Amino acid sequence: MNKFGLILILVLLACPAIAGETNFWAEPQIVYNKENSLSRIDAGLSGSITETIGYYAFGNVLSNGYRQIYGGPNWKPFSFLEVGVGVGLESVKPVLRRNAYFLATGEKVSLFGTFENSGSGPFHKIVLNYQATGQLGVGLEEETFFGRGPRFTYAINKKATLFVTRCQWECEGDTKSVKFGISFNF
Repeated sequence: MNKFGLILILVLLACPAIAGETNFWAEPQIVYNKENSLSRIDAGLSGSITETIGYYAFGNVLSNGYRQIYGGPNWKPFSFLEVGVGVGLESVKPVLRRNAYFLATGEKVSLFGTFENSGSGPFHKIVLNYQATGQLGVGLEEETFFGRGPRFTYAINKKATLFVTRCQWECEGDTKSVKFGISFNF
């Protein structure tokens, strides 16, 4: 068993055992680009140990062979704000990966940002969403290696949401990309 598999198993077994409630999610995605399309699966879990202290873990696998996993503690200083820091491994050398993230939520608006570094270099993803109706959301997304552009979501039900982002500005490569995906929450 490789290091990634061992860490994933340890995180998946240890964290829920000490937490009151654990949330799992998975997000299969396809990034279409005329030059080079890519598929990936992002997945994670989070839970709370106390009312303000919790944990999270994140991993992803890309069709180009890249994969990573990391996790750590998170903190909710306010009911609308969650921040976390973590460490983990990735499939390129040096293998150590660091992460910090935030999630700010309101009644209709959410803002998520994740920032990684080490190993293969810096990465960030920022997603702003306005929930226009119970099912439709609109916003903006910016991601390293993708660019930035408008993001649209459609909630199929409480556990599945379709999303599409069209790169409009500072796109990777000469052509504009489109990202399609579905987010599952368990």
